Amino acid sequence: EEKTRLWNEINSIPMDLISSPLTTAPISQAASEANLTSAVHHLILSYLVHHGYSDTAKTFSRNTVQLPQIDNSEMEGVESENPLLDKDKDMINRQRIRDAVLAGDIDHAIKLTNTFYPSDAMDVDEFAASTSDDSIDDLFGVSSVKKKTSKRQKNVWSGLHGLDGIMAEALKFGYKLQDDYRDDYRDEIKNTLKDAFSLLAYTDPRRSCVSHLLDPSGREPVANSLNSAILVSQGKPAIPPLEKAYRQASVVLRELSRNSVGSSAFVNVRQDCLV
Repeated sequence: EEKTRLWNEINSIPMDLISSPLTTAPISQAASEANLTSAVHHLILSYLVHHGYSDTAKTFSRNTVQLPQIDNSEMEGVESENPLLDKDKDMINRQRIRDAVLAGDIDHAIKLTNTFYPSDAMDVDEFAASTSDDSIDDLFGVSSVKKKTSKRQKNVWSGLHGLDGIMAEALKFGYKLQDDYRDDYRDEIKNTLKDAFSLLAYTDPRRSCVSHLLDPSGREPVANSLNSAILVSQGKPAIPPLEKAYRQASVVLRELSRNSVGSSAFVNVRQDCLV
């Protein structure tokens, strides 16, 4: 009952008229509501485009409720179309890379990334390091995206012929990583390599204390990190506006709770706004 009362109070607060960013002249309530609707649609669409959900973005754009017909002079600055969908090819490319990561096909994800986004400006290490507790195979695949060329120590493979194929591939990959990051002294990279190599110490890594590194659920944050790195390399935000708004709301709610604002206990940003 208290929660219902609180939400009724929140919803009863009138929204200020939203002015066009291109003019200082006041606009009508109808134009303001249309502008607000457009802004909300833009938030949702930008989130879908950011993560490369091309099909969903197109469907949402196609089915979005049309804005009411009002005086065009009042609608200056309100988008009537969806320019976010103009770069459809880029969105599809990022979706293909994301799908490859989620499927665990890191070699293919690396190949696609280097094909579609060969820019030397893209540095994925920082993003990959932040997911050091996720699927180790996926993490290292993402970490090595920008390593287009590396020295291959052909002689080290000679002693691997008698080993199990999977173990041989793991050791081969370990040697390559050690070579790629030989001169990288960042703690997050060193710790990640240490975790990866520790998997070889167990006969059944999936039952070991580091089994979480092989959990497929760790692929999604890695896919998100790689997607963000690609967008940043293009001069775009690493985080979509909708996610920024969510994070800001969460921080505000946490601060209200810290300052003993009792009513904040009745608001759950995730449950009330997303679920």
